Amino acid sequence: MNKEKLLKLIQDKQTKMDALLKRSEASEKVEELRTLNTEMEELKNELDNLRALVKDLDDDEQRSTQKKTILATYGVKTKSEKSDETRLEEPDEFEQRAEAFKASNKVEFSVEEVRAVTIGSGNLISPKPVQNTINEKFNEVSSVVELVNVVSAEGMTEYEVPYVVSYAEGGITGEGQDYSDGEPVFDYVSIKPIKITIYTEVTEEVSKLTPVQYLTKIRQAALIALRKKVARLIPLGNPAATPAEFTGILNAPAITDAALEFSAIDEKTLRKIAMSYGGDENILGNAVLLVNKNDLIAFGDVRGADKKSVYEITPDASNPNAGILKDGGLSVRYVINSALKALSDAATVATTPCMIYGHPGAYELALFSPYEIKVSEDAAFKKGMLAIKGSVFVGGNVVASNGFLIIKKKTA
Repeated sequence: MNKEKLLKLIQDKQTKMDALLKRSEASEKVEELRTLNTEMEELKNELDNLRALVKDLDDDEQRSTQKKTILATYGVKTKSEKSDETRLEEPDEFEQRAEAFKASNKVEFSVEEVRAVTIGSGNLISPKPVQNTINEKFNEVSSVVELVNVVSAEGMTEYEVPYVVSYAEGGITGEGQDYSDGEPVFDYVSIKPIKITIYTEVTEEVSKLTPVQYLTKIRQAALIALRKKVARLIPLGNPAATPAEFTGILNAPAITDAALEFSAIDEKTLRKIAMSYGGDENILGNAVLLVNKNDLIAFGDVRGADKKSVYEITPDASNPNAGILKDGGLSVRYVINSALKALSDAATVATTPCMIYGHPGAYELALFSPYEIKVSEDAAFKKGMLAIKGSVFVGGNVVASNGFLIIKKKTA
């Protein structure tokens, strides 16, 4: 009887589907076609469900958990499921539900039925396997640490890097006169190590929570903390600070040219920055702009006389910290560095360095030791804590004359 009702439902709905299909083939109205397609999609889903029920009813063997789930979903239960706690629908009840489903295309389930399906089935709502990774958050380290010239200085305590300041220009010498004097000017900078450290403690229970690799993630977090500090010091490091920092770009003695100043970011800003770098004879095409994210937004907000965007911003798909800032035919690679103040921020005072433009290789980052991360069970043994510490000896400085152009906020 139940099977007959299901087959009748299938036949009726298939007839309706055929009629809708004919109407769809004959119609040329867009709105009507959309309505017909929606109705046919709903009918198709209903037919698929009803045919699945018929397939289950045809199976006289022990039904699998999956098949019981389908039956439970539509209110059809086997005798083995009868109990004082679980209500069994009689054939008449099923027929009434089937008729209601046919008329309204809706079906409701009692709390007991939903509970039985949820708890008893491994298919409708199945437990998820334990995740063996920890979901990552957004990047917090400026990729400037990857772009500068990184060298190994293990075993050293300090070293010097020479660079050319200027070359002489030849002179015109008359017969019998002395040759024109002209010697190149050299200078040098010192790179000294400083120690960057990070320390934290976590409960020893963390080491037992497998398969999630908490300790691996904690070690990684310590490494990220060290790299974050290095990424901040590359532009801002001040050797006169207490404790002393390694020399950042803004405090580098190799930079002697006057800073470029802007009171606001406008349609000429990027062009002036790019054309002002490299001396009187050059326009370097491989320079990078270190910029605060808010200033990048300000570039995007600039509009021309036609109200269209002056600058095109294209983030790097493989590195969301970097991308291309384009002004017509001029393309400049940018790297976001939150350590820099935003020129566009009203709270940023005049003369504040806000952007840095130049070739990253003009900055030398020396690793006087490897990045070292250690986990100890002894340091806080009594408290039942694991101690994690990280350290690195690192130094840096600008090693090319005017290797970078500083952009400051101008007094309005």
